[in-house]
Amino acid sequence: MYFDRRETCADRRPDEALAEAACRGSGPEAREALEELLARLGPRVYRHCLRVLEQREDAADATQDILVRIVEKLDTFDPRRGGLAAWTFSITRNHCLNVLRAKRVREGTGRRDVDTVVSRAVAVDAAVEDAAALDELLERLGEVLEPIEVDALVLRYVEGLRVDEITRVLGIETASGARGVLQRARRKLRRRESRWIRGQ
Repeated sequence: MYFDRRETCADRRPDEALAEAACRGSGPEAREALEELLARLGPRVYRHCLRVLEQREDAADATQDILVRIVEKLDTFDPRRGGLAAWTFSITRNHCLNVLRAKRVREGTGRRDVDTVVSRAVAVDAAVEDAAALDELLERLGEVLEPIEVDALVLRYVEGLRVDEITRVLGIETASGARGVLQRARRKLRRRESRWIRGQ
């Protein structure tokens, strides 16, 4: 259904470059850039939807809706505020939470066991709080880290991707791959933390 397009490192353009080409370009080139971008984003979005929604059919439906939303909002993406991976993750997370809220409402008026409905409602409310906290965290991280470093942290510790997956998703071509990016980000955060502790 959703597939990764195989590319060589030489052929691969960064996601942000594809987004810019899709928004700023015209004609076949813009269309091809958009198609390539969606081919990359589709599998990532679907994996996250499946983890959150658990049902393949729900995840597939949500992925289609999210990709449409990404196309509609693509001209609002600002690379100065972070990379495309984090931007996409934010849209994906918010849509999945909306799906869970709608399901909670439907189950609350159905014949489901009351305890099950209450438990799920509590879980969704907690997720909403976590989402707000994550937005604040991403904003603070953007003050300290480069966009690719923020993206790598999101994909590793929020999305749960392996280091080799992050290397592939972000198109990192250095020898150390995402491992080096993550180590650099953690060093920067440790330095900033020590300054916060000293009150600087």
